[in-house]
Amino acid sequence: MNKPFLCAALAALTVCGGTGTAAPKIKVQPRMNYFTERDSVATIIVTGKQVPGRAVLDGSDATVTLTRHGNKTYALPLDALKTGDNTLRVRVGDSTYSVRLTRLPHKDNGVQIDYLTGVVRAEGLPVIPSGFYCYSPVQPTLAEEEAVRGMNLISPYQNIGKQPRKERIAYLDRAAQLGMRVNYNLLSIAGGGGGAKAASTDKAKKMELLREEIRALKDHPAILSWYVADEPEGQGISAETLEEIYDIIRAEDPYHPITLVIMSAGPGRHYAASCDIIMADTYPVPNSSASDVIGTIRGLREELQYEKSIWYVPQTFGGAEFWTREPTPAEIRMMTWGAALEGARGFQSFIRHGLNGFPKNQFMWETYAKTCREIQELTPFFEQGTERTPRVASAAKLETRTYTLGKQTVAVLLNPGPETAAYKLVLPDAFNGKAYDLSDNSVREVVNGTIDGVLAPFGVQVLRMFADAAEKQAYAGDNRPVSGSNLLIDPSFEWQYSVSGNVPAAVYGNAGKDRGATYAIDSRVAYHGGHSLRMITPKSGEGASVSFYPLPLQLGKSYIMTVWARASEASINRLKKGEKMRFRLNLGNIASQEFELTDKWTKYELSATYTKAASEARYLNSSITLLTAGTAWFDLLEVVPDMDFSVAQDADDPRSFRVTMNNHIPEGVIRYTLDGAEPTAESTLYTEPVKISDVRVVKARVFGPDGRSYGVTEQQVAAHKALGAGVTYLKPYTKYSGGGDGALTDGRVGALRFADPAWQGFIGNDLEAVIDLGAAVPVERITAQFLHSRGDWIVPPTSVEYLLSSDGTAFESLGVIELGGAKDEPMHKVPVSKENIGKTARYIKVIARGHGKMPAWHSHDDAWLFCDEVIVE
Repeated sequence: MNKPFLCAALAALTVCGGTGTAAPKIKVQPRMNYFTERDSVATIIVTGKQVPGRAVLDGSDATVTLTRHGNKTYALPLDALKTGDNTLRVRVGDSTYSVRLTRLPHKDNGVQIDYLTGVVRAEGLPVIPSGFYCYSPVQPTLAEEEAVRGMNLISPYQNIGKQPRKERIAYLDRAAQLGMRVNYNLLSIAGGGGGAKAASTDKAKKMELLREEIRALKDHPAILSWYVADEPEGQGISAETLEEIYDIIRAEDPYHPITLVIMSAGPGRHYAASCDIIMADTYPVPNSSASDVIGTIRGLREELQYEKSIWYVPQTFGGAEFWTREPTPAEIRMMTWGAALEGARGFQSFIRHGLNGFPKNQFMWETYAKTCREIQELTPFFEQGTERTPRVASAAKLETRTYTLGKQTVAVLLNPGPETAAYKLVLPDAFNGKAYDLSDNSVREVVNGTIDGVLAPFGVQVLRMFADAAEKQAYAGDNRPVSGSNLLIDPSFEWQYSVSGNVPAAVYGNAGKDRGATYAIDSRVAYHGGHSLRMITPKSGEGASVSFYPLPLQLGKSYIMTVWARASEASINRLKKGEKMRFRLNLGNIASQEFELTDKWTKYELSATYTKAASEARYLNSSITLLTAGTAWFDLLEVVPDMDFSVAQDADDPRSFRVTMNNHIPEGVIRYTLDGAEPTAESTLYTEPVKISDVRVVKARVFGPDGRSYGVTEQQVAAHKALGAGVTYLKPYTKYSGGGDGALTDGRVGALRFADPAWQGFIGNDLEAVIDLGAAVPVERITAQFLHSRGDWIVPPTSVEYLLSSDGTAFESLGVIELGGAKDEPMHKVPVSKENIGKTARYIKVIARGHGKMPAWHSHDDAWLFCDEVIVE
């Protein structure tokens, strides 16, 4: 290589213009393999304790100002760089170091490497490439199968010059549709190895084929990198040959990094000038310890950190040649995570051929894919977090790291040995609370920054800790909505119920016509919280959709659905002239609307009034569908009614309630009535919570600034004589507790959905309970409220009987109220009242006889009986 800046570009330990003595342990490197106008500054990495001094760009005598930009990084103005390669000479101590800084115009499919972290960036986002080698032509459906597992990288073997390019373009096109990237195999026309058959023995002809292939494909959106050599140290491929190939490819396409694979850490320095990403394919199982992988990646990191991005080639094969078996799932997880702890920021396993070709151990492959999803979930921590090594205060020989980002810390513990290891881990920072295991959802207590635990042979634990209570609650499944009236569960996709952190909670997924369409939570992109929902539609009109369920519908009410969304810039740029990036919001069977996406976070809104009943229109089944081919993110999805009530006991009068009315129509006002009349524009204006001290129905509606009146919202408030009274159950309730033994007298009235926590359920038992009023009081009316919800196997009782007593022993019946068999009707409430009682009593017995079995018009399954309150007036 004949480059004036050879010393730092190839071996940053070499001193240019120095005294010729042993070089200090200093590296001066570019932060990125290239910079664009979207980088605010150009940045260099300077290791060691000395601060860089005078810096000059070749071709100029003017000193360039370097500004500290982080722990090891220093920035210079981007405008100081011309387009193309620039040589910056930096004085550090008594020596001068030369570093190549490249500036290029932005390109949608360009890939940058952050050498500080080893993370690559594609389409402006950090990516942990996770995938596999495979054969060519690519097996049908292989890419689709792996895209839905979370794999984002594919690297087929191919013989360029002998196989038609159209085959390669076909799998590239499909990869791009699926959101996957390709480490493009050039072995047959580049460095070789890997069983590649050379396209020609004529070097000049082969190099021309190489140039032609790069020119033909460099703008393809699926290209991530160019793969030039497989185990060159074992194939007799010289570093000089690969350096020449590197120069040829880089001259044709400076936007995509060049990769090669070596077998061990030793040749890393020798081949460093031949690549931007160096991969290691250590395959130890079963001939040596699986932990050998850790030493290999550690050796590469110690030698090439800040110079190269390091990837690992996991061993997902065996049972042939020198390998008598494949790794176990525990070994593959340990090796993959072990490489990640040592700085590997990409994974391309050898080898995948679908079905039971390679690998044969499908459980191991599932474990590999799950491990990759765990690592992808922590992408922000690897890119932006602070990495430290915590202390292990025990005899256990573990590999450990912590990564802190904001108010979250992730601790990774790895047992590299075949024996169980008990441990005591001491975190770098004091912390008390819970640590959530990303791998199995278990929880560990952290006391004074110390975690005690046990690791199985080759075990790995990934523990996530939250210093912020709201973030912890969201992660553990507690909603984190902006609006307390949001009807949706997990609206900003924070709930990590899935052990891999990949699948959104509380949704139904519809795969769509294209089986490669995906939906997953994404830790790299968010409008609210730390995640968003990423959807990838391979072909327009054939994408997946997600539905959010269940939500209650009330006739006459209006609902507002909002979501924040953005599309990837590259997806928009790939649209044909006149096309727009579109998605659909569906507000159940009320309304749906299509919207145009941009590449900026934008709030979209859909509102409608539910004006007609359907046979089972009990739930607001909202959904999102990405209609156009491409990638988009969605966050903070909310569905709120035009208004709602909240009812709470009065702080000063526990026998009364305060009704708070919440308006969700901007600039709208609420008017209400307490006498059962429909609210009008002349009804009482709501200004503060309303006190209710008896049993009545509150009706309210919103009047918008445009004069529109919305649907009537009504709420029964039950401040009755039995409020807070003790209840003794002669037959127990089942599963649906309503809150416990006081559910029938707590004043809470259930909504029209069985999941409302106010409902108490009985199956196999009738409702038989005695209410103790505490003292003898006049009783005029008793009303018990039941639910009819045929779709949920819930029907009202066949009969209800109320009995009174002064001593709790002798009861007088007020007569049996016969309801008969349940009818085939839509969901509704069934109040059962006894009027004009005119008696005094302390105890009231309620007996409601259930159906036992569902009526013949439904099925013969067991029937539920649901009651929310027994109201005594």
